[in-house]
Amino acid sequence: MYFFWFDPSTAGWQNMPIRYALAAFLFYHLGCLIASMRLGRCFDGLNMYLSLANGILFGVWALIILQGELDDGYTLVFIGLLFLAAAAFVLRQSGRTLAYAASHGLIGALLALIALHQLGSGLAVKPMLNVFLWAGVAIVLAAAGRMQKRKHWLPETLSMSIWFIVGVYWFSTTWTTPRGDWFGVYVPFLNWGAVSWLLLAAMGFYYATSRQAVGLDGADRKLVSNALALGAHLVVGGLLTVQIAGLFDAYGWANGETTLLGLALSLAWGVYALLLFLWGAYRREPLFRWFGSGVLVLVALKAMILDLQGEETLLKVLVLLGLGGISFLITWVNGRWAPGAEKTVNGG
Repeated sequence: MYFFWFDPSTAGWQNMPIRYALAAFLFYHLGCLIASMRLGRCFDGLNMYLSLANGILFGVWALIILQGELDDGYTLVFIGLLFLAAAAFVLRQSGRTLAYAASHGLIGALLALIALHQLGSGLAVKPMLNVFLWAGVAIVLAAAGRMQKRKHWLPETLSMSIWFIVGVYWFSTTWTTPRGDWFGVYVPFLNWGAVSWLLLAAMGFYYATSRQAVGLDGADRKLVSNALALGAHLVVGGLLTVQIAGLFDAYGWANGETTLLGLALSLAWGVYALLLFLWGAYRREPLFRWFGSGVLVLVALKAMILDLQGEETLLKVLVLLGLGGISFLITWVNGRWAPGAEKTVNGG
C-alpha cells in the first residue's frame, strides 16, 4: 500500500521502498524460524509455507523496485544464500532432513546458481565461465554422493548428466570463444580454454574408472563406464584439435594455407588414436582398441588423399613416417598388453 499510495522514489539501490521490503522480509523470515523453535522445533507445516511465500514476495518486489538500479543476480543470490543458511540452521537444530530444510536448500541453491550463471553476461568468454561454473556444480554433486554413508543414485546421476550437457555445450561454443591466453601469450595446453577441456576430460575419466552408476551391476555398469570413457576421449580429441588450430592461428604458421594445419591435425589425431588404444589395452576393453584403430585408418586416408595431394615427396615421407611410428607403437602395445600376452611371453 505504501508503494502505491505514496509513489516513493526508487532511484538508487538503497532507496526507501527496498529498505521497507528488506526489513519486512527479514522480520518474517526470522519470525518463522523463531516461532518454529518455540513450538518444539517443529519447522514443517505453516511456518515453512509462510517462509517460502515471504521469500517469493520479497523477490518479486525487489526485482520491480531495483529494476535498472541493481543487477537481478544480486537479489537472487541474496535470497538464495539466506535460504541456504536457514536450511543449514534447521538441519543443525533438528538433526534430520525435514521438508523445510529440503525445500529451502533446493530453492536457495537454484537461486544462487541462476545468479552465478549471469556472471560475465555479455563477455566473449561467457561460455568458458559457464563450463567452470557447471563443472564445479557437477564436482560438488559427485563429492556429495561419495560422502554419504548410504550412497544414493541421484547426486551422482545428476553430476554425470551435468557433465554430459556441459561437454556438448562446450563443443558447440568453443570455436567462437577466445582462447584465454595467459600473460597475453598463447602457449598450447597452457591457457584457460585448455584448462576447460582438461577439466571435462578428467571428470569423464573419473566417472568411467570409478563407475559411479549406483544401482547398476555387471554388463549395465560396464556399458555406462565405456560410454563415459568414450565421452572423455572425445573431449581429449577436441582438446588436441582446438589447441593445434590455435597454435597455427596465434603464430600465423599456415600463412593462409590449410595444408600444414591439416597435416598437423592428422599427426595430432594419430596421437589421439594411440591414446585410445592405450586406454583400451590398459582397461582390457576391445571397444577402444577397435575405435583407436579405426581413427588411425581414417587419419591415414585423410593424410594421403586430402593433405598430401600434390605436395613434395619429402613432406609425404615425413608424415607417413610419423603415422607409421604411431602404428608401430600401437602394434607393440597390442602385443604387450593384449589379453593372454603375458602367458605367451612366459610360456604359460
